[in-house]
Amino acid sequence: MKKFNLNLKTIFTLGITSLVLVFSLSFYFLLMAAIEDIVKNSLERRLRMTGKLTESILAKYDLTKYKSEEDKDKYPEEYKDILREMRDIKNNVDGIKFIYTAKLVGTNIFYIIDCAENEDERAKIGELYDDAATNMYKILKGSSDKIFIEKDYTTDKYGSFLSSYTPVVKNGSVQYIVGSDIKVQDVEDFFFSYKVKFSYMFLGLTLIIVPIWFNITSRIKASLEEIKKQIIKLRDLDFDNKEHVDTWITDIVEIIDIADKAKLTLETALKNVESESLLLETCLISKADRYGKITYANEKFCKTSGYTLSELLGKDHKIVNSGVHDKEYWRNMYKTVIKEKGLWYDTVTNKNKNGELYYVKSWIKGIFDPKGQFIGFVSVRQDITEIVKSQIEINKQNTYLEHAAKILRHDMHSGINTYIPRGIGSLERRLKPEVIEQLKLEAPLKMLKEGLTHTQKVYKGVFEFTNLVKPNAKIELKPHDLKKILNEYLSSTAYKDQVLIEDLGVLEVNESLFCTAIDNLIRNGLKYNDSATKYVKIYKDKNLIVIEDNGRGMSQEDFNHLSKPYVRKEGQKESGTGLGLNICIAILKEHKFTILCNKWNNSNGSGTKITLKDK
Repeated sequence: MKKFNLNLKTIFTLGITSLVLVFSLSFYFLLMAAIEDIVKNSLERRLRMTGKLTESILAKYDLTKYKSEEDKDKYPEEYKDILREMRDIKNNVDGIKFIYTAKLVGTNIFYIIDCAENEDERAKIGELYDDAATNMYKILKGSSDKIFIEKDYTTDKYGSFLSSYTPVVKNGSVQYIVGSDIKVQDVEDFFFSYKVKFSYMFLGLTLIIVPIWFNITSRIKASLEEIKKQIIKLRDLDFDNKEHVDTWITDIVEIIDIADKAKLTLETALKNVESESLLLETCLISKADRYGKITYANEKFCKTSGYTLSELLGKDHKIVNSGVHDKEYWRNMYKTVIKEKGLWYDTVTNKNKNGELYYVKSWIKGIFDPKGQFIGFVSVRQDITEIVKSQIEINKQNTYLEHAAKILRHDMHSGINTYIPRGIGSLERRLKPEVIEQLKLEAPLKMLKEGLTHTQKVYKGVFEFTNLVKPNAKIELKPHDLKKILNEYLSSTAYKDQVLIEDLGVLEVNESLFCTAIDNLIRNGLKYNDSATKYVKIYKDKNLIVIEDNGRGMSQEDFNHLSKPYVRKEGQKESGTGLGLNICIAILKEHKFTILCNKWNNSNGSGTKITLKDK
């Protein structure tokens, strides 16, 4: 009886094993069929992409003038350019054997241009195409702009191919087609290589999964055997004895744990696949040939840049260049990617179709053929515009807060701790009118009044500035005669006589903030000035406001550097916080001024010219 049971178990095991084997082989062959379909779809996509890229390039040429082989000698440079661009596409799309253009004349089809590099395989311009595919005739006689891909292989005097025909439609009729071919042998090689790869992968997975399967089933079998024993003893089990019940439950829990862990592993794998897909959907991806011309851009790239795919193809990445980065910056990128064959990474400022800036973390890698020849780029970018804009806004608000504190600590000092105390001190010593007259106290009294006026102006500036820290706050602008408000603001200063202000016209500004900013530029022009006759001149040159001094002079590069918070020139003897110029620029930018700086030098001396261009 035991022997019979053993044979029955063996037969059952062999049966299960056979079923698993049959299922695995069936799955394998189904997988091979699916792979063949996937590969063919991939090849069809390459054909379709080749046609569209070639069409976009040929759009800038008049192909109607190429009617015979002699015509290429009439336009040698243009003909070479057409061949070069078509060959670049062919060489950059895997598997493409031929790219050509053909036209219908009467009932005959003849070549316009064929870019095959082998003279023996190149059809001559105007050569009649006797064995053209039937579908090629149908397309050329029709008006549809739908791309056609042969489902069956076509054969002509050059061999058998998987072919695609892209019609170029103008004025409702097909002018010519762009044909692209992949050799049948190459197609079969593609199928074979993919099948080999997937076979190895299938075999590898089988070698990994089978031991895991046997391990899991053996653990389940052992647990089931234990459960069976416990069930046999169940009728004699004393439920008051919790130890036996606990042991039984523990075995069942182990089985559940094994199943749960297996399920968790599967769910984790699926989540990883979903994460990878999500990453591809959220990144800006583009590809360019060795000349920098864009050959591919994903949907995210198009959406962020504002350009359609047809607008991007054939263009270089200058189409999104913001001008923020100089030529040296991009030379370093090319050096890293092409010469050093490395991965280049940085945060780049780009510009979309509407002229708006956007910011991306960029990774750029060169593409090289098996011989090590550079053939193009691939770029992956992550849009961080919102993060950068948030940081800019935070930095701006922090600067405003710092400036408000600076005004309280420094600018109000002259009013609160100098003018008013002097005036009060004078009053305390000379209270009687006759004493004021006798001792000529009009000047101290005037000083007191001017100090108070100055303090009030500074306070108003503090008030306006702290308002800007509020969310969604906007600067309050009113029309002002700029010369008048600046003269009034400077009237109580010790350096007013060193400032010459010409007519500046009327402009919408915030009086206190605008005067504060210009006053900072005036004080800098006088402070960093070694001339015996210091001056600052403010005048209008067309639509520009110019603040000119005869100091040491400052270039645009120096200006950009020194305008950063807490930055001071190395070796500078004058004291300062490094905040004034930064705050001044922040105020002027709030007014929408464009600020430029240059150092002037002539026979009369040298100095700095700062120009403000109104929006």
